[in-house]
Amino acid sequence: MSNIRPEVRSIVRNVLESQDGYHTKVDVLRVIEEEAMLMKETQYIVDMLDSDPMEQFSRVKPQIERLKRIMHVRSCSRIRTTNDYCRIDAVVGFEQSNNLQLTFRYERKRRQERDGRISKAGFHIRYSIEMSVNYQQRENLIVVEAWAANNWPSIQKAVCINRLMEDADEDGGWEDIEEDEEGNIAVEEPTIRNVEENTEMNAKRQKLNDSKDDESALPSNKIESDDDEPDSYLAYLNPDVLHEFLNLSGIQSDEMHEGTAFFLLMTFPFYEQEWDLVGYLLEEVFGDGGED
Repeated sequence: MSNIRPEVRSIVRNVLESQDGYHTKVDVLRVIEEEAMLMKETQYIVDMLDSDPMEQFSRVKPQIERLKRIMHVRSCSRIRTTNDYCRIDAVVGFEQSNNLQLTFRYERKRRQERDGRISKAGFHIRYSIEMSVNYQQRENLIVVEAWAANNWPSIQKAVCINRLMEDADEDGGWEDIEEDEEGNIAVEEPTIRNVEENTEMNAKRQKLNDSKDDESALPSNKIESDDDEPDSYLAYLNPDVLHEFLNLSGIQSDEMHEGTAFFLLMTFPFYEQEWDLVGYLLEEVFGDGGED
């Protein structure tokens, strides 16, 4: 890597010397730094699409190549404070697509107790992808939120809050969920007690009655001593906005169905991999589709 540094310095020096003096050299170097960072973030996406980590793009290579040509990262910031906090914000634009933009927002922070104190254990994770056209209001394309009781993902099967709300109200679900001014989902944070109270209901929906009966036969102190509480999550994908994105970006095709398009969006590297956000969305959005 060190052998290309002289070449890079030479290119930057030539750019500085070619300026007419209207901008200071510091301003020019600042622009070079910012543009290099955005080019690096764009290249991250290109490399991920080329590597196809989820093995979904073999049939849609022409569409992937088109996306790579028209895509560029317009802004990106990454903040990480030890293991307590992480935030990633990015905007990706697509040329010749009616000013099509995708806004990515990821945040992992300590959970807040009901008394307002910050918990020493457990995280709240929120990831969203929003789409806008011609600089109009952004629309939610993908939203997933997760609550973890510990500082690591639970090995137990996560509890889907969407389904618990649907069980409580047949007309419920995402239609009854409101958003605040910043677009955050206005749902009361689930507590471990709430998760435990609804575990049996969730297990019934997932056809795990047998394993639930086996667990109920264990001594109560065996259950209470288990510190690995199940994580809980909300997941949502708007199919109308997804199809609009495929159409406006020019990658709509018979091969690029909803499932492949979902994996395409989740290939963008703007979230942490520790929590299974892809699995949460697959379970809730595509869970009824079986192997398809």
